[in-house]
Amino acid sequence: MRKQKYVISIQQSKGGDAPFYFEISETKAQKIIDLLNPEIKKRRKQMECITATLIPFFKEENQE
Repeated sequence: MRKQKYVISIQQSKGGDAPFYFEISETKAQKIIDLLNPEIKKRRKQMECITATLIPFFKEENQE
């Protein structure tokens, strides 16, 4: 079976030049993913939903 090719793009985060596009091998793509894994984990943690309850805001002042 033939290995798949991947396309990646790299661009400055504050605009600037147009992005660069590269077609790379599956092996190189996996190396890039391994390199970026800490950043991927940080982003996922930031994107997790935080649940909160509003019940304390609706309690009557006389109830304790």
